[in-house]
Amino acid sequence: MREKRGPLGRTVGAVAGGLRGAARRSQAAATTRVVVYDADGHATMLQPESPQYTAIAEPAERLIQIAREGRPRRGIASGGGGE
Repeated sequence: MREKRGPLGRTVGAVAGGLRGAARRSQAAATTRVVVYDADGHATMLQPESPQYTAIAEPAERLIQIAREGRPRRGIASGGGGE
């Protein structure tokens, strides 16, 4: 039989459960998902083990990292634009 918890025990249990849920959601959100669409608009999520996934996900992750770091693209910072 399970022990009854007092108000403090219930509060601690609720906080621990909330933290577990947040960690699980954060981990799920941290994985890169690659979804491709056919001509009719039907979505297919690529599996991480597939070569198609790698071919799309790796360059996309590099682009996102560059954007987050705020690095200028080649030619833009040096005034290499076509003015």
